Amino acid sequence: MSKLVLIVDDDLNILSGVNRHLGNKFDIHTASSGQEALEKISKTMYAAVLCDQHMPNMSGIEVLEKIAEISPDTVKMMLTGNADQKTAVDAINKGQIFRFYNKPTKIEVLYEGIDAALKQYQLIIAERELLEQTLTGSIRLLNDLLLVVSPENYSKSLRVQSWISTVLKHIKIKDDWMLIMAAELFKIGTITGPNQTVDEVAKNSANLIRKIPRMEPIANIIENEHVWYNKKQNMSMASKIFNILVALDEVGVGYPSKESFDELEKQVGRFDHELLQKIKNCLVNFNTDVTEVIMNVKISELKICDKLLSDIVFAKDSRLVLSSGEKLSETLIARIASIHKMKQLEEPIKIKRIL
Repeated sequence: MSKLVLIVDDDLNILSGVNRHLGNKFDIHTASSGQEALEKISKTMYAAVLCDQHMPNMSGIEVLEKIAEISPDTVKMMLTGNADQKTAVDAINKGQIFRFYNKPTKIEVLYEGIDAALKQYQLIIAERELLEQTLTGSIRLLNDLLLVVSPENYSKSLRVQSWISTVLKHIKIKDDWMLIMAAELFKIGTITGPNQTVDEVAKNSANLIRKIPRMEPIANIIENEHVWYNKKQNMSMASKIFNILVALDEVGVGYPSKESFDELEKQVGRFDHELLQKIKNCLVNFNTDVTEVIMNVKISELKICDKLLSDIVFAKDSRLVLSSGEKLSETLIARIASIHKMKQLEEPIKIKRIL
């Protein structure tokens, strides 16, 4: 966890004085302009920033506003010789500052402020890590439930995740993590009961996900997975990509084919046509220079990127665990091996492997 403090002021005497008095108590870096501060913030994680308001070319409020975008966890403080009301309000609303100081400020006051800012940063990071751990655990639990209750829908989830992983290598979007998480959870609604329509599954999935903190945007993506592009204004890029891939899975045969995309193209207005063509170029493999072999293997012999040509089922009662057509990932192979240890799966497994 970072403990670095950045002091920003165009007055070199102030920078020198702060460093001289507090440099032995904190790990202090300095910048003599807003541009220099932004360059340092973009390369280094700072726990706290103390920035002067009145500087040439870029005000302190502008600097802190940009820092809030680049490094939102960094705790921000302002130092100014002109504490008018508008400056204070703008600093709080735009710069999201933690403390506001008037020049001249006693060194003891700055010491207490920087110390408080570092403690605040520790709280922010600790809270975020706790939320991430809770979120990861919740998603893992939901996925495990889906695997037990509906292996077929679990396979669909994995399939869409795989396609998203490929698409994101070619199409860069903001908040791509939302798209990945939506693919993990869009079938979780099937655990609420049998014989649901795809729209009911989407609605139930969204309702379950909304119960998890900070998951509202993902729930919205899933709830709108069948909304047509020409009927919803300002549809996010994540939603547009997700809707195409969900539809592709619904019309496909377990893998993205030219024929599947042809079916989607017939639904004029449902998708962003230009984006549909880009995704088609990402996923449809016209490369015939690879060698593929079909073979029967044991569970222990499965490899990453193997494609299942037969269902994986329990040996005793032939209940489905994973559907044919699935491309195996490291995580999926580990789950299959774990199930095989607890309750034996039928072997051998028919797969297609690229050599």
